[in-house]
Amino acid sequence: GTGDNSHGPTATGDRECQTMSKGKDSARGDSSLHLVRVVTVIAWILLLVAVVVLEGAKPERQTFLDKHWDKEVRTQWDRARAGLGLQILLGNLALCAVGLGFDHYRRRGRGGSFSKPLAAAATVTAMGIIMHLTMI
Repeated sequence: GTGDNSHGPTATGDRECQTMSKGKDSARGDSSLHLVRVVTVIAWILLLVAVVVLEGAKPERQTFLDKHWDKEVRTQWDRARAGLGLQILLGNLALCAVGLGFDHYRRRGRGGSFSKPLAAAATVTAMGIIMHLTMI
């Protein structure tokens, strides 16, 4: 038959009230979560762009065919490209810091975990800056 249904309309109504009481906090969390995700995607794209720019700035290796055809090979870092790569990395680190600040704001008072992909992008970017400064 029809036993006691403790999960009936009252439980559903309570959940609706809880959802409605969150109001602005929920909307703020959703928009800041979206912002953190967008910043994370942009940070990883900028990191890839920096890698491509810095790869083009590296000194070239002379191969057998280069020697055979007397092709001139750049043996020094391309300072202009390397500088552009460093600027991209520094801008990316600043973007990651802003994104992590928004992420902290989003999690404020709720506990929850921080954005690991954004923290990883910040860490890799910082390592790239350190490597750049020690290599060039």
